[in-house]
Amino acid sequence: MGKEHTIAKEAAFVTGATSALIFFSIGAGLAVVTCVFAYLANQAYSSHLRWRSEYPRHWTYGTIWTRAGLITTASSLVLFFYGVYTVWSHAG
Repeated sequence: MGKEHTIAKEAAFVTGATSALIFFSIGAGLAVVTCVFAYLANQAYSSHLRWRSEYPRHWTYGTIWTRAGLITTASSLVLFFYGVYTVWSHAG
């Protein structure tokens, strides 16, 4: 009885970890996309501050990139926590 129960728990954990892998990988990918948005926002803000007359609308572009970064950051965190929940719900 004890060994079968352990095997069943291990199988449930492996199932949960396998199904959560997609959420972890998408979350990691979104974290990389967030870094790209942060770079673009920094470039837009700095070009506006340094050469204001040549790039008058870049502050607005920086704000757009910042908001896109916030959205991808939140999505990445939600997917990560959903992956943790998926593993936890199968392991219990």
